[in-house]
Amino acid sequence: MMCEKLFLTAIALLVALLALVAPVDAAVIGIDSATFATDGDSQYVLTGFTDSDGTYTSLLGATAADVTGGLFSFARSDGQVGFPVSTDPDVLLSDGLVMTTGTANISAADMTLAQTVNDGDAVKFFVIEITGNDDPVVTPLDSSGDPIGSWALNLADDDWSTPTSDVAFETSASGTFDQPLGGLTFTLADFTGGSGTLTGVAGLRLTDSGAGFDPALVGTTPEPATMGLLALGTLAISAARRRRHR
Repeated sequence: MMCEKLFLTAIALLVALLALVAPVDAAVIGIDSATFATDGDSQYVLTGFTDSDGTYTSLLGATAADVTGGLFSFARSDGQVGFPVSTDPDVLLSDGLVMTTGTANISAADMTLAQTVNDGDAVKFFVIEITGNDDPVVTPLDSSGDPIGSWALNLADDDWSTPTSDVAFETSASGTFDQPLGGLTFTLADFTGGSGTLTGVAGLRLTDSGAGFDPALVGTTPEPATMGLLALGTLAISAARRRRHR
């Protein structure tokens, strides 16, 4: 009886989560709040954020494949890390969800996602940058790092919201400064200009013709179906253990 109850509970949970998998509506949305935690290496790690659609955790951070430009590097100056840090922008943006260091005033960054996003996936992309007032163009990339068709998304400076109060940073160029973080989210449905169906997005190219983009974090939210399958698997294992102990 207990095993049957566990199984029915797992099915109900999976059905509820799968109901969330409907394609996300098109809209660039500002991030209203973000939470960070300090790990064992004193790294400043993004653990979740909230926008008008909901709260997201278990985030997947992207890593830099190629960064062009970068006038100076920066690091949090609250005692968690200090200079010297690497001035290589590829290194500064290659640490997933860690926002301890970054690079400023870049003209382009190719970011490799931790998951491939396909048509129909209820997945959001997110970008967090220093201040949050730039207007880069986002181009979806395939698994080879090439642009997918002519799809693009033009972000505007008023798309950003400010999810944190001022954070103290130390730079490789001009000492220290205090700035908030800006954040926004978007989906596959926000890209325009291409033909057919946009799918198989394995990376993002963020381009700023004015070479003023200051990215800190890029990534995706997890797929709800994956979370549901994990929950179902956990309950199934629990049921099996109960049977063995009878």
